[in-house]
Amino acid sequence: MMNLKQFSLESFDSIPAITSLRSHFSTHDPSIFPSPDFFLTSYSQKFQTITSNFIKLYTHLSTHFPSQLPDAILHLDSITPMGPHFLSFNGFYPPLKLLAAEDQLPTWEKLILEGRLIGAYAQTEIGHGSDVQSLMTTATYNKEKDCFVMDSPGIKATKYWVGVLGMHATHAVLQAKMFVEGKSYGLQTFVVPIRDPKTYQVYDGVDCGDIGGKLGLGIMDNGYLRMKHYEIPRDNLLMKFIKVDKEGNVKVSGDKNAVKIGYGGMLGLRVWLIKHFVRDGYKSLVIRYRGSKKQGEISAYERRKLLKEFAYVYSGILTVDRTTKMHRNLLENIKKNLKAALEELDELHLIAAGFKPIYAWGAVRQTRSYSVQQSLGSLMAAGTIGSYGDKVPGPTYEGDNLVLLQQVARGLMKYMEMIEKGKGNKIPNSFRFLADLSKETGGRSQGLEDLKGIEEILDRIIYENVKENYEKMKRMIMKGETGNKVWNERLQGEMIRMGLRASEVLTWKMANKEILSEEMRLKQRDLEILKDMVRIYGLGLLGKEAELACVYKIGNYEEIVKEEEEKVMKRLEGELEYIGESVPFGEEELCYLRDYRQWSEKAKDGMEMRLKEVAVRMKGLSKL
Repeated sequence: MMNLKQFSLESFDSIPAITSLRSHFSTHDPSIFPSPDFFLTSYSQKFQTITSNFIKLYTHLSTHFPSQLPDAILHLDSITPMGPHFLSFNGFYPPLKLLAAEDQLPTWEKLILEGRLIGAYAQTEIGHGSDVQSLMTTATYNKEKDCFVMDSPGIKATKYWVGVLGMHATHAVLQAKMFVEGKSYGLQTFVVPIRDPKTYQVYDGVDCGDIGGKLGLGIMDNGYLRMKHYEIPRDNLLMKFIKVDKEGNVKVSGDKNAVKIGYGGMLGLRVWLIKHFVRDGYKSLVIRYRGSKKQGEISAYERRKLLKEFAYVYSGILTVDRTTKMHRNLLENIKKNLKAALEELDELHLIAAGFKPIYAWGAVRQTRSYSVQQSLGSLMAAGTIGSYGDKVPGPTYEGDNLVLLQQVARGLMKYMEMIEKGKGNKIPNSFRFLADLSKETGGRSQGLEDLKGIEEILDRIIYENVKENYEKMKRMIMKGETGNKVWNERLQGEMIRMGLRASEVLTWKMANKEILSEEMRLKQRDLEILKDMVRIYGLGLLGKEAELACVYKIGNYEEIVKEEEEKVMKRLEGELEYIGESVPFGEEELCYLRDYRQWSEKAKDGMEMRLKEVAVRMKGLSKL
């Protein structure tokens, strides 16, 4: 049976090899974890450190866990920053595994796993990002030369913001519109060589480089890519689901929608990012808690604020566990049941599209909270400003939060339409409650004594809110307004808020299901603490939506929520120290706390140096 520390460690590490790696280097080589000095070094020094750490981790993995290497290599960033290597493993490698034919994969996989190739995932263009069907890059088959000719027709077709492309990528997995014998075959995925792996010279026909300085992500070189009549071998088309032979014959294998499976690779990156945001928010919270302890006795007000933050984090850990299991099931079904995989892909897309904004915004809030609370939190030497800067772009990269929430809203509207057409039984499990509630003629009597009661009330609020917006949308369209105007002007704000509200409730429901599952192997004390934290998070959501519960005549829960919250808080207040110390991060990972005096000395030395520089400049000015 596990305690809270073991539970969260297992959740973040994902596989045993990563836990073993963490333990080994904590004991034998803690220098692998970033020190405060790491955040003060130049980009080239950071990259040297990252590459040195990668070699150490890879060597240990390949020696002691060779069978787990392909999976473990995706999670190295859980231990220490991997910079360009991270996107190579988590952006380039997964779609390659999903879309490469059996005779294509071994060649590429060997180069990736040995670190002899650094890959980028090049989807976003200046003109288009989330709207993938509007991407403009083209790949035209030339039968005489047995190659595809890659082109970027116009400035809007420039691949942009692509991580690792600025300086390090030797190859890119790239989406382009494929044309064979004048016929379009839609978006397909290619492996495109960018630079010579030995000289790092950009190939003729390719124009790419770094896009320059940006807020945060200081260890990632984001770049641009343009191509002009650039020829790549025909075999560089990933051919698991679509094949082009030398004569230009095209064969689509299996389900015509199978090409969507490539998105499952990037969906894995989004699921990883959710875990990353939860983990980094948790680190900031631990530092905030310990900082509060160093300042003296923690006030009752601050204790409750900290407990609510821990409730948010632990609910997030449970949600991540559930979402990660769903993604693993998806990958398994891609191998053995493609039809089921496509259905799961649609469901998981909506789930991840809603969860990413919640935890991206949450990580920004939590890292910012720490850096402004602590007396030294704004020093670069502390590392927290760098961490905060890294989180600020989070709501935009890998899917803009507002665009993703609109996608959630569209999915919810689609499900209401299915219910109206009598197809509610085909709605995915995570959203099936919409169909169930549409059949009820009267409200249920719900209490807040247990987690099930909270879930029933939140489900009812979401159902009524989704139904209200669906009916509004239908009325506007019946009056002659276009769908685009309704979505992008009339109801845009309401739809985004609805998508966020539904996603927040779904995060809690997943945490609730996970804690009640038979797979939970927690000691009794830890299990009860975790249940109370999930309850606090659920009550917080209900308190936030209490006004809507009144509007929809579900019930008046504002005062009841406060009473129930008070009961749970009284149970948890005595456990704050246990919760605050039951963390999965060793001191070597919480580098921000390692030595306050070191920060002070650095600040003092830096100030003395700047004063000397000022004195020299002033002396020069006085001569004028």
